[in-house]
Amino acid sequence: MLDRHVHPRPWLKRLIATFPSALRSEAKRYGLVVAIDDGGRILRSLHDPGGVRIAHVTSVEPHGAHLYLGTLDGSHIGQYTLP
Repeated sequence: MLDRHVHPRPWLKRLIATFPSALRSEAKRYGLVVAIDDGGRILRSLHDPGGVRIAHVTSVEPHGAHLYLGTLDGSHIGQYTLP
């Protein structure tokens, strides 16, 4: 419910970001990468339920046989080897 009301209002997101962490809800750990074609069709998805290897993926950069993953959670870059 909060996401539906807060997401379209950037000013409200900025306000909530100033709250002490004890007052903010924590997002569930989950890793997800989705490949979508130009028509919006899902080509492939990679999931890490529970975010054990990587969670809260914010960016993906393909390079050779790998995907490099940026995340909100840490100061590391994830690497996934494509099959």
